[in-house]
Amino acid sequence: MAGIVVGDLFNHDLIDHALNQRITASVGAGKRQCEILCTLEPFERSQSEMLKRYHPGDIITADASVYWYAGAKSSVALVNGSKQGAKVVKAKLVTACQPPKQRSEICKLSLFAMYRTTLAQYTRIDDLENTHITYRQAKARASDYQKSKAELLSTDEFSGWVKCPPVYESFTADGISIHLNDSE
Repeated sequence: MAGIVVGDLFNHDLIDHALNQRITASVGAGKRQCEILCTLEPFERSQSEMLKRYHPGDIITADASVYWYAGAKSSVALVNGSKQGAKVVKAKLVTACQPPKQRSEICKLSLFAMYRTTLAQYTRIDDLENTHITYRQAKARASDYQKSKAELLSTDEFSGWVKCPPVYESFTADGISIHLNDSE
């Protein structure tokens, strides 16, 4: 990650420790540092903005998350990883995907689709294999990513990280589930 932009209610030193110092201590110096920037762009649903309008006792936290980024049309509330109010997909398969209008823009499928669209603008993707490559296969082919991931996971601090099972990453940018054998 090249950088992160944060608003309010954060501690720069703690973010730096989590994103930079812990990694440097684990894998050594020489890795690119994550730049931490602060924005003054108000986010209307942030705790600090809500406290300007309401008494602290009137604010009740929810078991959901909200994401927003500069340029977004609006903020989006997520409940269990799906947009709040989205119809729940009754999955016959473990890998069933929400329809595009109901899924989060920051889920793996949406980000992979944006990556593929961007890639198509700058390169030729015309052979069938690349057209139907899965998210997991694309990650496996990203050599710099794999090298950095292997370095991190080989350290004590990150060796216990939970890894996503292949079945949850075996989808194309169109949201089509591909059943792969365990070697992929």
